[in-house]
Amino acid sequence: MTTDAPAPSHAPGPILAIDVQYKDTETTSTGYAAGVLFDRWDAAAPTHTYTYVHANAEPYVAGSFFKRELPPILALIAAAPVPPRTIVVDGFVDLVSEAGVKPGLGRRLFEHLGGEVVVIGVAKNPFRTKREDAGKDEPTTPGLNTHPGEVFRGASGRALYVTAAGVSQDTAMALVKAMHGDNRQPTMLKLVDRESRDAALRG
Repeated sequence: MTTDAPAPSHAPGPILAIDVQYKDTETTSTGYAAGVLFDRWDAAAPTHTYTYVHANAEPYVAGSFFKRELPPILALIAAAPVPPRTIVVDGFVDLVSEAGVKPGLGRRLFEHLGGEVVVIGVAKNPFRTKREDAGKDEPTTPGLNTHPGEVFRGASGRALYVTAAGVSQDTAMALVKAMHGDNRQPTMLKLVDRESRDAALRG
């Protein structure tokens, strides 16, 4: 359920939105991570943007995406000019599949940071995977998001899929709903996507 009320302040700034693009060859993979810092959820412009190039990235493995994403993300966070108190990742905090619910990229990041930084996952598409790729022998972990929240923005009839750690999913949904921009994708998330893509093109 979404709301047009002012965004709650339970996920404080500075807020760091992160996105990572990759260039893969037959022998190597390079990650291009971008960070966009902003102080308020309704910010129309960032306070700082920056990128980090991660050589020798891990290959993509279905069901273990976090192994590829975490190293460049952690390096990007370490390079932030101010420590973020909330992080927005392109993807899911928890993964829901036929095999149950298990920690996703956002949950792994939240745990790596000692649970001291709120992590919100915003995905443009629902999570889908084959049962064998999802880890069929891995039981559902208690306390995880059992389903992503659907947030509709602007005139778009397509949802954004929101999950969270360190703050309730309802709060995370309200925050994403309140972000600047008239379109489905908030301004700051469009910006970080463009920054990471541009970094990969320059690379």
